[in-house]
Amino acid sequence: MTIETPYILLIVKEEANLLGVKDAVIKAENNSIVSAFQQSQEALSKLATANFHCIIVDYNLPDANGLDVVKQIVKANDQVPVILLLPFEDEDIADLAYMYGVYEVFNMDVISKPVFTNAIRWALKYYDATYKIQNSKKAVAQALKVKGDFLNNMSHEIRTPMNGIMGLTDILSETKLDSQQQELVLLIQQQSEHLLHLLNDILDFSNIQSGKITVEKNPFFFRETIQQVLNEIAPKAIAKQLAFNVQIDETLPQQFVGDARRLQQIIANLASNAVKFTEKGSVEVKINAVSRQSDFYIVDIVITDTGIGIEPGLKEAIFESFNQGNNEKNRKYTGIGLGLSITSILVNSMAGKIMVETTPGKGAMFVVRLPLSVYDAADLANRETNDNSKTGKLSSLHVLIAEDNEINQLQLKYLMKKWDITTSIANNGLEALALLEKEQFNLVLMDIQMPEMDGYTATAAIRKTYNKKRLPVIAMTANAFLIDESKCLEAGMNDYILKPFKQTELYNKLAEFVTINAMAPHESSIDIDNITPDLKMIKEIADGNEEFEKEMINMFKTIVPPELEKLGNAIEKADYTTIRSLSHKLKSSIGMMGLDVLLKPLSIMEAKAKDQIDLDIITQYFKTIESACTNVINKL
Repeated sequence: MTIETPYILLIVKEEANLLGVKDAVIKAENNSIVSAFQQSQEALSKLATANFHCIIVDYNLPDANGLDVVKQIVKANDQVPVILLLPFEDEDIADLAYMYGVYEVFNMDVISKPVFTNAIRWALKYYDATYKIQNSKKAVAQALKVKGDFLNNMSHEIRTPMNGIMGLTDILSETKLDSQQQELVLLIQQQSEHLLHLLNDILDFSNIQSGKITVEKNPFFFRETIQQVLNEIAPKAIAKQLAFNVQIDETLPQQFVGDARRLQQIIANLASNAVKFTEKGSVEVKINAVSRQSDFYIVDIVITDTGIGIEPGLKEAIFESFNQGNNEKNRKYTGIGLGLSITSILVNSMAGKIMVETTPGKGAMFVVRLPLSVYDAADLANRETNDNSKTGKLSSLHVLIAEDNEINQLQLKYLMKKWDITTSIANNGLEALALLEKEQFNLVLMDIQMPEMDGYTATAAIRKTYNKKRLPVIAMTANAFLIDESKCLEAGMNDYILKPFKQTELYNKLAEFVTINAMAPHESSIDIDNITPDLKMIKEIADGNEEFEKEMINMFKTIVPPELEKLGNAIEKADYTTIRSLSHKLKSSIGMMGLDVLLKPLSIMEAKAKDQIDLDIITQYFKTIESACTNVINKL
């Protein structure tokens, strides 16, 4: 809205100046209301209780330096234009004023009244424009909040019954069924999965729009990760009598460092589309090493189908949101047109490229090229040992399930019984705390939204009890859109799992906490003095752009030292929440610089902080990482 009555504050030393400035203000806007003061403290007091659209300050004031006054004003009111009046020409003072955020500086000895009048007029226009922008931002923020609240509620209300439907259907599929019953159960599972994928696409797209997309940098087993997602898609291809062929380059290493979940999401979106848009023929997934170094690979993921293809001129459009190629033939296929848009954004966020070749009526070939760094062999052996040690360990667990939904309780009790885990059920946080007083548990599965006392509050209460500080608490939530990991950590939760979850997801989560506390402390074997950054990944991504390489290196030198300082302070205060968060955050920057030898210590620090234990081991690893990073930065 346009300012109807401008309110202008004058802080001017001399009466003559006051009259001259008032005259200029009135000429600029004849309906202005002017509040004039000769003492800065009086003016600042007025400013604290009233809104002004423009502020004019004299440099020479009886009780203060005008430059100090404008500095205070701008700091408290950065949206209001401030004009500083100088009695003489002084570029140094003017430069300082502009640095503080002053709108304009004038030398009153030489400035003409028309120029000064126009400056006031433009200052008011500037305020008007800024006011509109701020109002627009507030409206957008409010709209995003409303959308977020809606998606949060929608996610919870849909995912809660879906968790029960999918969980009980899985349990039903394991019972003795005749062929017709098996077919019906399979249809329920397929339709539930389809509904879940649609929901996830909407939530993913909303997170991307809100700038909440994150890419992890953790070690993962490559073939197992790929095979896991393809095993879910293969039955869909077989059901359509399509040949489903998978080839993974045997020369690729067992383990990479990256975001396994995002990689699976990319492959799932592309392979699912290939199956969906192919009625006869085949779908083929090939994964090849394009180039390789000792610890760094460029990997191509090629997905080819013999489906309907894409019409000429629409290859770029398919990566837009809510687009299925604008093809009448596509309308019989279910979906909302977000999969490829999300895939493209994920590939870009992982420093990769996505390409497509297609012939209408003959099929399409999508190529995703990603940089992936290799994890060290010593850690691979350690992880294999840890993975093997998980088997059979769950039978000794006694787990507290805090969950108010009876269907979800039934599902969890069945799974725990299947894994020889004993359980106790609490319907809310208060009941959970009461059971913890009576029984000893190895782990708590804590629903976040419960009546009487929610999961956050209950977990915080658990952590206040000294003998319960090491008890693992895994949050269960159906709120995929607004799951706040930092809030989980602050409450004292060790991890979370999203509903609806698969049996394997829950089993692996439980198994992780069986072994994580058994991690033995050991001295660091890192040669701090000789550690050097490996810039292969940056060079490969930069593709000859030296400015980009320098920018990435400078970002590392700028970002890492303050983060390490914060981490050191958190360790001194035994602030496990911050230790875990910063240890996780540092892995991205350190991994990008090719300092993979430091990733394992960071992972151990994160794991220990998650369990709020072994501060001495965390301190030991921190000192190693800090010294190594300092040496590296000095070499860059």
